[in-house]
Amino acid sequence: MTSAAPTIAVLMPCYQEETAIARVVRDFKAALPDAALLRMPIAEIATPYRQRPPGSRSKLSTFKDGFRILWMIGKLVKEERPLGSFSVTAAALALASVALACGLILETVTRGRREAKRMRYLELAAPAFDPATVRGSPP
Repeated sequence: MTSAAPTIAVLMPCYQEETAIARVVRDFKAALPDAALLRMPIAEIATPYRQRPPGSRSKLSTFKDGFRILWMIGKLVKEERPLGSFSVTAAALALASVALACGLILETVTRGRREAKRMRYLELAAPAFDPATVRGSPP
C-alpha cells in the first residue's frame, strides 16, 4: 500500500492570482519551515498559454482594475509593514490638518484686517455738507 502525498487546496479569487499564490506559499513556508525534513513534495505545474481568439474582447477595465490593484497594494503594504504604512497615513493626515488650520488662521487674520480698515475709516470726520451746493435743490 502506497501513501499518497499530502496536498493542500487553496481557494482564491479569480483576479490577482499571482499575489494570492505568493502569499499562500509565503505563509505556508513560514508555518512549516522544516518542510524538507517532512519530505513534502513541491512541484510546479506548467500552464498552457495561448493567444486570444480573434474578435474576442478583454474583460479588463482600465480604471476599475487599476484601482483594484492599487487597493491590493495598499492592503499588502498595511499587512507587511504596518508601522511604515500607518506612519505615512498619520503624516498625511497631520499635513492635511495643518493645511486646514493655516487656511482658517489666514482667513481670520484677513477678516480682522478688513474690520480694522473699516474702523479706521469710521474714525475719519465726515465732510462738511451744504444743502445749497447740492444740484437739483430748490433755491
